Amino acid sequence: MNPNELRTTLLVRAGYRCEYCKRRLGGERFEQEHIIPISLDGADHVGNLAVACRRCNGNKGTQVEAPDPFSWQTVQLFNPRLMKWEQHFRVLADEVFGITPIGRATAKVVFRTTPSIVAPDLAWKTLEGLANHEPLYNFLNDLRFMRIQNRFSDLLVELNRPLPDEGAEQDQIRRAQAARDFLALELLFTRARTEDIECGIKLGERLLAQTHNTCKRDIKCSLSILYQQRATVRFTEGRSLEAYHDQSCAHNLFIEGNGETLAPFFRARSAGDLASSLRAFTVEHKFSSVAIGQQSIRDVLWLATDLKEYGDPRYFSYLADLMLLMPPPATSHYEKARSLLEAFLEIGGYATGFDHARTITIRRRWWLLRFLLQENFSLACLRKDLDFWRSVEMFNEIRELRLGILRLSRQKPLLRMREIGEALTSFAGQALT
Repeated sequence: MNPNELRTTLLVRAGYRCEYCKRRLGGERFEQEHIIPISLDGADHVGNLAVACRRCNGNKGTQVEAPDPFSWQTVQLFNPRLMKWEQHFRVLADEVFGITPIGRATAKVVFRTTPSIVAPDLAWKTLEGLANHEPLYNFLNDLRFMRIQNRFSDLLVELNRPLPDEGAEQDQIRRAQAARDFLALELLFTRARTEDIECGIKLGERLLAQTHNTCKRDIKCSLSILYQQRATVRFTEGRSLEAYHDQSCAHNLFIEGNGETLAPFFRARSAGDLASSLRAFTVEHKFSSVAIGQQSIRDVLWLATDLKEYGDPRYFSYLADLMLLMPPPATSHYEKARSLLEAFLEIGGYATGFDHARTITIRRRWWLLRFLLQENFSLACLRKDLDFWRSVEMFNEIRELRLGILRLSRQKPLLRMREIGEALTSFAGQALT
């Protein structure tokens, strides 16, 4: 078969789409992907060839297997000649996610964003009013994407660049400066080293004092997180009174940032109401145990189940926080909360998530519920999780996991407490400095 005939055969078979991410190729130059690389004795014939876009072919390289980022077990990568695409992937909000170990491993390796791929438009509400100034809009959108992807080194460099504000109106320049300052604050509370927390609180308080700052509600919610993080540090250091004070500040800032009176969580009727009211309640009571009626818990669990298709994980996170605050209710309630978190994490695998911080915080709560239920688990998987969290600089999650285990051990003896403690301790020295 001559090259032109081979090209036509491959394109027609693939439906003019990349056989990995299903991106329509259009005028893009496609690449002939050797599914099993020649270097691994793969054959150079049609049965071992696939149509791939440049991103997927470049990311896959010569790899044929990789760890599933949910279980960390090594599995084979997707083979478009032997496997059905629909059995391993799902499209959500124009993004391709894995729904099986093979799909998740392939998504992590092949679909990851590279510098050559333009960041998606995040539709970030903070950028409203800047859409007419394309250089400012794109600059800040790209910064936000770096933060969401935990690319902190890149973000620090870009935050120090001058704003591309030529031709911008004064109001647009003020909005852009406020957005850039807020991204600096986001970086600090996402990475959350101990020095980041102190710097973040000082920065947040300074930004709140600015008369014309257009991000004050977001800043208050971010400051709430920073005060919670400092409360955790102080609580683990035995400085309980200071921790309670910080947690009270966190609760007040969260209420102010939401700008509304929050109904009790058990009366919530929407995803947003449930997330906000659960968050307010769990922030207020983080260092105390609360008694909640079993019927209220059942109602919230059913509501969370009904809303899970919305794809907003906040109510999963705060629902888990609620479970961890309570004296043990029926075991079935813990199991239901854990299964809701697990259903979210199994789509894509949390290590492939678009927003690392969001999905890692869910994974941490998922671990705590598993510990509480005394379920069997792989200690090697826990270590790989901790290693991943450290690699993307999610230091507060290691800190919160340690505190959560300490509190759970007082509630209920954990069968593997010593092993878990040793695993965490082995990572703590470098991660929390």
